Amino acid sequence: MKIRQRIASVVTAMICFAGIFCANANFLIAEAGTTGTYGDLNYSALDSDNDGTDDYIEITGCDESVTEVEIPEEIDGLPVTSIGNWAFQNCTSLANIIIPDSVNSIGGGNTFEDTALLESQIGVKYADTWVIDCDKDVTTADIKDGTRGIAPMAFDNCTNLTNVTLPDSVKFIGFSAFQYCENLTDIKLPESMISIGGHAFEKCTSITDITIPDGVTNIEYEAFYLCSGLKSITIPDSVTIIENFVFCGCTSLTDITLPDSVTSIGNSAFSGCTSLTDITIPDSVTSIGYKAFADCSSLSEITIKNPECEIYNDEYTISDTSTIYGYTNSTAQEYAEKYDRNFVSIGDITVTVQGDISGNGAIDLYDAIEICKNIMGMRTFTEEEKSIADYNGDGAVNLYDAIEIAKYIMSNL
Repeated sequence: MKIRQRIASVVTAMICFAGIFCANANFLIAEAGTTGTYGDLNYSALDSDNDGTDDYIEITGCDESVTEVEIPEEIDGLPVTSIGNWAFQNCTSLANIIIPDSVNSIGGGNTFEDTALLESQIGVKYADTWVIDCDKDVTTADIKDGTRGIAPMAFDNCTNLTNVTLPDSVKFIGFSAFQYCENLTDIKLPESMISIGGHAFEKCTSITDITIPDGVTNIEYEAFYLCSGLKSITIPDSVTIIENFVFCGCTSLTDITLPDSVTSIGNSAFSGCTSLTDITIPDSVTSIGYKAFADCSSLSEITIKNPECEIYNDEYTISDTSTIYGYTNSTAQEYAEKYDRNFVSIGDITVTVQGDISGNGAIDLYDAIEICKNIMGMRTFTEEEKSIADYNGDGAVNLYDAIEIAKYIMSNL
C-alpha cells in the first residue's frame, strides 16, 4: 500500500507540473504567417512543422534598384535560413551581397538572374559564399575556400565539366546543382557536407563511386537518379530516409550498405538497379515503398530484418528474381507467399515487450527501478536495452519513461 501511495504521489506531482507548464506555454506561441520588410528586403515567416508557430524567415524579394545587400542572421527573433525562388531576379544593379551562415538553402527559379554579381574566377559566378552559376563550357571548377553552398542549378547542363574541387567549407549542394553533367568523373564531397538536394547529380553518368560524408542527414529525392556509371556508394549513419527515386536507374550499382539509422525506403528508390545482386534491409527500416526494388533483374537475395516492416502491397515492390530472407511469420514471408517469391526463414520472431528492461515478460516496478539506475549512472544500457527502455518513444531514456511505467502500473492495480 505504501509503494502504491508513493507512486501515486509522484505521478500526481508530475501531472500537476505538466499542467502548469502547458498553461504557461501559450505565451510562447507567436502569430504564424507573418510577412514584412527589412530595409530593402521582403520576407515571410514560415511554420515548418505546422504547429501554428513560425520557425524561420525566408527572404522573398528585394528593391530592384539596390546595389548591395546584407542579409541579417535573424529578423524579429527568428533565424533567416532561406532565400526563396526569384528573390533577387531582375535586381540588375546588385553587385554585392552578404549572406549569413544561418542561410542553408537558396531557391531555384533563377534567384539571382540578371544581377551584376562578381565572377570571381573564370566561369564561376558567386553570391557571397554561394556558387550561383557558371559558364556552360567550363571543364574544371576549383571552388574558392569559404564557399558554403552550391546553389540550385549552378552547374546544370555543364556537359564539358569533368572535375570539381569542393573546399571543406561547403555544407550544402542544392537541387539540380550538377544535373546532366554527364562527363563529371571526379568529385569528392567534403566532411563539412550536411545536405544533398534533389536531382543534385541526376544523370551524371560518368561518376563511378561516391562517399557520402558522415555529417549528411538529408539526401533528397532523385539525387543520384540515372547515374548509370555509379558502382558503389557509402551511406553514413546520419541518414535516416532513403528518399523516392534516389538511386533509380543506377544500372551499374553493385555495392551498397544501408546503415541501421535508416527507417524508411522510398518509392522506386532502387528501381532499375539491374546490377544489384543482394541487399540487406536493417531492422531499423519500418517501411519499403512502391517499386522500391522493381526491375532489379540481378537481385537474387534481399534480407528484411524487421519482422514488422511495412512492404508496399504490390507485386512490383520487390523484383520477381529475388529470394526473400526474413523471419518466420513476418511481413516478408507474407509478401513472398502472396506474390510467389521464394522465401527463406532466418529464424523465429523474438517478441520484446516495450519497457520490459528487466526481461521478465511483464512491465512492473522492477523496470522503473532499472531505468532509474541508468539515469543515476548505476547501470549502463546497451543500444538494444535503450530501445526497450524508451517506453514513451521519445528517443531518450529518462525519468519520463519511469513515470509512464509507473502510471501503467497504477492503471492495472
